[in-house]
Amino acid sequence: MAARNESTLTAFSELVAVLTRAETAKNKQEVWRNFFTTYECSKRNVPSATIYPTLRLLVPGMDSERKSYGLRHKLLTDGYIRALGLNSRSDEVRQLSAPETKGDLGVRLERLVRGRCPDRSSLTIADANRLLDELGLAGTGQRRRVEQVLAELLECGSPSDHRWLVRIILKDLRLGISQRSILQLYHPYAPQLYDTTGDLRQLVQEIESGRVTKASGPIPIPGGYIRLMHHVRPMLCQRIDLRAVGALLQQGTYWAETKMDGERFQLHKSGPHYRYLSRNGIDYSERFGATADQLDGTLTPLVAELFAPSLESVILDGEMMVYDRRELRYRDKCENTDVKALRTGATDLRPCFCVYDVLYHNGRPLTGVPYAERLRLLTTLLVREQPGFIVYCQREQVRDAAHLVQLLNTAIDGEQEGLVLKREDAIYQPNRRHGGGWYKLKPDYVDGLVVDFDLLILGGYYNRRRTFVNTFLVGVRDDSSSDYLTLAKVSMGLQAEQWAELNRTLAPHWQEVVAGQSNGADPSSPQYPRWGQTVPDVWLEPKESIVLQLRGSELVRSESYAAGHTLRFPRILAIRTDRRYNDVCTIEELLALVAVGPGGGTGDPRNVTKLAKRHVTIDDLTGGQGTTKGPSKRVRGAGRPLTIAAPNHRQPTEVLQTIDNACGGREFCVMSTHVVQPTVAELERMIRQHGGRVVANPGSNTYAIVAGARTFKVDRYCRAARWNVVRVEWLMRAMGAGKEPSARQPGQVEPFRPADLHAATEETQRWLAEHYDRFGDSYTRPVSPGTFKGLLQQPDAALSQLSEQEMQRAERTLLRLPATLSGRRPFRGYSARLFLEQQQQQQADVPLARYRAERHMLRFVRHGGRWLPDTEPGPVSYVFVVQEGEIDDQPAGLTHWLETVSGRNQNQHWPPPTIHPIEFMAKSLADGQLLTSRSQSPSVVKPSRSSPSVFTPQ
Repeated sequence: MAARNESTLTAFSELVAVLTRAETAKNKQEVWRNFFTTYECSKRNVPSATIYPTLRLLVPGMDSERKSYGLRHKLLTDGYIRALGLNSRSDEVRQLSAPETKGDLGVRLERLVRGRCPDRSSLTIADANRLLDELGLAGTGQRRRVEQVLAELLECGSPSDHRWLVRIILKDLRLGISQRSILQLYHPYAPQLYDTTGDLRQLVQEIESGRVTKASGPIPIPGGYIRLMHHVRPMLCQRIDLRAVGALLQQGTYWAETKMDGERFQLHKSGPHYRYLSRNGIDYSERFGATADQLDGTLTPLVAELFAPSLESVILDGEMMVYDRRELRYRDKCENTDVKALRTGATDLRPCFCVYDVLYHNGRPLTGVPYAERLRLLTTLLVREQPGFIVYCQREQVRDAAHLVQLLNTAIDGEQEGLVLKREDAIYQPNRRHGGGWYKLKPDYVDGLVVDFDLLILGGYYNRRRTFVNTFLVGVRDDSSSDYLTLAKVSMGLQAEQWAELNRTLAPHWQEVVAGQSNGADPSSPQYPRWGQTVPDVWLEPKESIVLQLRGSELVRSESYAAGHTLRFPRILAIRTDRRYNDVCTIEELLALVAVGPGGGTGDPRNVTKLAKRHVTIDDLTGGQGTTKGPSKRVRGAGRPLTIAAPNHRQPTEVLQTIDNACGGREFCVMSTHVVQPTVAELERMIRQHGGRVVANPGSNTYAIVAGARTFKVDRYCRAARWNVVRVEWLMRAMGAGKEPSARQPGQVEPFRPADLHAATEETQRWLAEHYDRFGDSYTRPVSPGTFKGLLQQPDAALSQLSEQEMQRAERTLLRLPATLSGRRPFRGYSARLFLEQQQQQQADVPLARYRAERHMLRFVRHGGRWLPDTEPGPVSYVFVVQEGEIDDQPAGLTHWLETVSGRNQNQHWPPPTIHPIEFMAKSLADGQLLTSRSQSPSVVKPSRSSPSVFTPQ
């Protein structure tokens, strides 16, 4: 359908009159209802007219066709000043540009242009759209062109016109009614059509063509209006309380997907053409590749050959991830790596598209098809997955609540964002979040599962109209200097009345941030906030502030805040009126938490610290029903919250008599114990009696962490590898349990042994490697009978098991085998012997049979096998026989030969090998897999592979 630009409403002033009336009307919906009714009546006289030019001015935030202006308040104000030729130092310009100036920019600019532009407007709707399009094309990079467009608008637009033009450019009409509501008043199905198409022009075309009418009943939204190579607003996930999941699982079948932490993208394919659209419909095809021949495309040239040959057209929904080829992992979105900014030729990072749904397939829309059916089709679209290029999202069908708990704990251990639950019969509903059958589960949604923070309000940010503070800048305390360091900005979690109460309480104490005040308040103050690069609008003295309890999904390194880190997705849980301003989280506690996160202190470049402190249990699923649309509100001051334990020395509750100085003043942290061992309190008492110190959390001076049971918290510290995590048995031995005090050396602690450690620092590992072998046996210390018995009970050091892909890579590197051969070595890991009948060995004039057999054996070796001569002992998987006829006709001397070879290995109890004719080898290689001995058909059960450590041939 050709685009039409004429409208029954031609003058822009007529539209301004409607907007002005709607702005002040009490019943705004009635104004817009009458406006659209009048339009429908006038359209009967002009059948070719379209409301699209008018509608894109009424809902500017939904007009994806017009380029983004890139103009905010400051740039737009400067553009008008230059277009008017005003002196930037004049009083009216200074008053207009002052940062403390409040109110609507459109109204302020209306006052500025009054008397400098025509009183009566000659601007048409067509001209307004044309000039706004040019303004969008100019953007911020062509300042001169922006001034020219504004000057042209000043020549034909009235002051009232400019008030609304400014609001349209800022995409905020300030009408007291949402743009989506205006769209619904135009047509009841218009919002749903927009969710499906994401295109305002197509929406108008569908309605004006008569294909969608107000009396046609519920709109067939699933699929009818999906268009290939056009944006579809993605379906969203509803947040759910873990306690409501049990009821969900009883009502239907669900699939659990790994929640990816990347950027939502759609991949459209139409023949050789590709299009990549972001969550908001922005086209990045030029970055990723519009065709497979685009040499600078970062993805399409590499994935085009991975699609099935029968695939002509498709729309895939998924997550665009940054894949780190050096670390073989996906980078989190918060690790300051933009997948859209990657370029070809990058050595370490590249984009990878993780697919989790299909919306369109070979001309057929699939949004109305159940998820299970879409999932089955999805698995047929790729010839194969290619990690680092295009893969399927990991998913698993949930069996029951216990299985879901296991999957969620696996995600926590894997440092993933969480899980997404999708109902098996859920259809794809664009832009639908609640009630669609998709739910997201994250650790920070579960009470007591992640660390909460008590943080102090240090500053604030005004709302757009500067009427009240709607965002707080919060921070931690630095005990070493008594300063306060900013950590995060937070604007979510409180109800409207709570925000109002906080504003009333803090209003007398707010101080405006003056120009040039970029690093904090008055340094001469004994306690003042440092906010780093994130400068607030207002700040206050810490002693006048209030403590907030916050929760976030993870800690992220950030130079924008004085603490060097920030909280991701922070929200307020409670207003802590029961805490004083100096009773908050400290920077030392924060850094201790970061230290036990992924890569803490190990040189790992990752910038993210997950905040889970335990695993999910089945008890977390019990109690309470229903989903939650937001974080649960806690009663203010109700109980003491869960905070990070301070790394201060624990004060003894009793005066202890020091036995000796066996600990030499060293610092220990006791985290856990076993049932049969002394309690944590008893172990701490023992350490203090022997001259040691005890801390709640390990710090830089902690000598060792003592742990009996390896709990979730202990496991996190083990993975950090910043401390030696020792067993309780070592502590008992080091304290000299069972020895006389005179037998202990004062100040010298028992050195670590391999069996004493849950985890060790790099320095300790080097020391152990110099003094102990891989079995834990000391090179220098004599072995006692008890120690020797323990060594005998240790299992043999298992060799690393390589995957098939790793084995192929090793063969290509070490043996310099071509890739085609490395992938076809079916005899890898098997060994064999060759049996030649005696008469053939003695026929010197007929060596052909022997040479042919040896040639076969060389092929066996070339394809991964090991050929053992008769004189070499060892297990074998096969015995290859050179004989004419069937193997049932046992060659003469075979039995005696087997007994002779077995006699050399009489001290070993190995299963007998499988006997095959020599032709078995050639047929197996021809078929690409191992065959059975009789039928030479593919065998399900293969002979066991021989191993250097465990020999179990069949």
